[in-house]
Amino acid sequence: REALAAARNGLSARHERLRTSVQLGESGPLQRIHPPKPLPLIHHDLRGSDGEAERQELVQLVEALLHEPIDLRDAPLLRAHLIRSGADRQWLALLIHHIVADGWSLGVIERELSTLYTAALQGQPSPLPPLPIQYADFSRWQQARAQGAKAAADLAFWPRTLADLAPLDLPTDRPRPAVESFRGDHHILPIDAALTADLIQLARAESTTLYAVLLAAFCLLLRSYADADDIAVASGNANRDHPALEGLIGFFVDTWIVRVDLSGEPSARELLQRGRQAHLAAT
Repeated sequence: REALAAARNGLSARHERLRTSVQLGESGPLQRIHPPKPLPLIHHDLRGSDGEAERQELVQLVEALLHEPIDLRDAPLLRAHLIRSGADRQWLALLIHHIVADGWSLGVIERELSTLYTAALQGQPSPLPPLPIQYADFSRWQQARAQGAKAAADLAFWPRTLADLAPLDLPTDRPRPAVESFRGDHHILPIDAALTADLIQLARAESTTLYAVLLAAFCLLLRSYADADDIAVASGNANRDHPALEGLIGFFVDTWIVRVDLSGEPSARELLQRGRQAHLAAT
């Protein structure tokens, strides 16, 4: 427990974003960075139940933790729960608000927490080098960019690009509710190594990327369902185009909308180029 405490406190002290709260000021939301302090660890003991009952209790506990609200005004926006179960097993559940971390950040947290924990077990100091910048520096860059000429060009680009865009009428197996429930689902479709190699080869032959190939295929799939030639796809971007941002915890991800014109029965090569041009324009 002492090693775990040292690891999680070291992570919080290292990244200002983990100890940042969001206050509502006169001009809008404001970030407030708090000084480092020990991060509480909440304990849960599930020992005493048999295997299946214990598993169900663990699932129910984690689901309950996921539904607990997080007050943005109260830092840290990270909660740590240590769950003890049978056979001397322990689970660490970290719950963090999306406003201070994106998917990339989860990998940073996992790597650094593991490194700090291993060092603490061995009685060694943190081997992690100091961070060159913090999330607040990125925020200042964004504010400066919002005042520049590119921001004005972006504001002109998107209304023009998305003008008259209609939602796709996708068929469903049941009527959509009047109020969105957000109870979506996802399906994973593995692509084997041979097909992946063929797709990469196609992308290289057309001087484009694997992303453009997959985008074209996805647009064709949507057209077959919706019977529409005007397809717009939202695409996430890590938005970490500077090496110093790669090791930071924070919400950097940006969303682009790539609008592809499939009219005129384009060939596969033409469709790839249309998707590529739409993607380049969006970025």
